[in-house]
Formats: sequence, structure tokens, C-alpha cells
Amino acid sequence: MRARDLIRQATPALEAAGIDTARLDAELLVAHAIGIERSRLFLDDPELDAAQRERAEALLAARAEHRIPVAQLVGAWWFDGHELEVTADVLVPRPETELLVERTAELAPHGAGVIDVGTGSGAIAIALAARRPDLTITASDVSEAALAVARRNAAAVARAERTSSAPPATEEVRSAPWLAPIAFQHASLLGAWRGEVVISNPPYVEDDWRAQASPELAHEPELALYAGADGLDVIRALVAQCAAHAEVALVLLEHGHQQGAAIRDLLAEAGFPDPITEPDLAGHDRMTWARRG
Repeated sequence: MRARDLIRQATPALEAAGIDTARLDAELLVAHAIGIERSRLFLDDPELDAAQRERAEALLAARAEHRIPVAQLVGAWWFDGHELEVTADVLVPRPETELLVERTAELAPHGAGVIDVGTGSGAIAIALAARRPDLTITASDVSEAALAVARRNAAAVARAERTSSAPPATEEVRSAPWLAPIAFQHASLLGAWRGEVVISNPPYVEDDWRAQASPELAHEPELALYAGADGLDVIRALVAQCAAHAEVALVLLEHGHQQGAAIRDLLAEAGFPDPITEPDLAGHDRMTWARRG
């Protein structure tokens, strides 16, 4: 069987399972089973040998029958231009979170100490380190398993940056870091960290949402998703810690599309005046930031 034939055969089964991205998922899983880039499916239309077909059909069945996210099935996902390892111990990186990285890269003072609270796969910390090598970044998480994934991702991205970049033209560039240094901290919220900038994509889903959440969310860590009746338990605690640390001058938080007003109130009451909420590319409120001092 050729790759295109298997994709055409698998797509209706994925659609019947309620998967909106059925064709794309089939292409990604078949390409992974063969061990090629997705683009090669259309250029070459390779013929699958018996082992490749068995792997592909197993992946497609896991997607359709158990709704395991594609990122977990292939073991990796892209975020802000970096390919990152993904396991069941971390959230699948979402493109809307890139807004948090973009705004932090614009607003963080030169040389600032930054903490990524609830780093998970390390996606935010790593993307920021690549954009702003002058920063000193701490990636913090309460999950040791998540921190292990983040460490591996940081090491892999650092290796990729060194091997893929063009030879530096000047001594100044040669001596510059490829990525900002990233320290890893096993702690709840800020832990023992001290610095100027706090960023986080924290748990912010309401507990009651479990009943109507997509089946894919059941395969991601609950600790990284759910945060009380209104989804704000973790954010409240984090904002309170930021308020208690005089050094913290900038806070940036991802949140649900209906939580912007509540988070602006929390930040303003904590001494971070005039917070600003920004929408993601879909037009939904997604991130709120505020400065003080």
C-alpha cells in the first residue's frame, strides 16, 4: 500500500471519531510511521513495507479509538520554531502561547532575571532564551517528570542552534551565547527564585470543565490544566507571591478567554497598575500583563 492510499483510507475513520483535523492527523501519523517529513508524502508517495504499515495503522487506531493527541503519538511538537519532545507528563505546546513569548521578549528589561512558572515541556523558557540571549531564565515546575522533559528539550535545542547557525562573522558574535542560560527549579510557583520578570501559562481551566472537555485533554496532566471552581486558584496564589516580592516588576500570564477582567483586577489590587489584556490570533482574550515601579 502506498502512503496516499492509507491516508485516504484512514481519514474517514478519524472524521467518524470526531476529529476535526482528520486529514492532517493521518498525514502526520503516516509520515512518522515511515520516518519521513510530511512533505515527502506528496513528493514521493512512498510504498509502505509491512512493518511501516503496521506502525502506521497502530498509530491511526490509537488516535481514532483513544483520542491520544498526535503530539504524544509522534513524541514531538513544534513551538515558536523549535521541535520539542512531548510526553504524557507535559501539556502539548499550543500556538496561542507564542503570544506570551513574543510580548515577554519585547518587554523584559535587558539582562533581567525571568522565571517561567509551570514550565512543562520548557517551551516558553526555551523560546524566550532563543529570542533574548541576554536574559537569565529559570524554568520552574512542581513536577519532576515535566522538568526532566524540559531539561532534555533545552539541551536538544541548544545543540540544534549550534549546529544549524551560520559561522559567526565577528569575535563579538562568536563570544555571545546561543541561548540565554536556563536554570531548572523543582518548586511550587516562585519557590526560592528572585528576579524581575514572572511569566506563566498556569493551570486555568475550571474544574467543572472536565465533563465537557475534549477527549484529548484526558491524556494531558490534570495538574497543568485544572485550577478550582473558577480556574483562578493558581493564578491568585502566583499573583500574591509576585506582590510580596519587591523585585518583581513585570508579570505576564496566559489565561482563558473569559478570565481577562478577573485577572486585571487581581493584578491591579496586588500593586501592578493598568494591566493590559491581549487577544490571540483567533481574537480571544489570551494573555494579561502588567508592570509596577
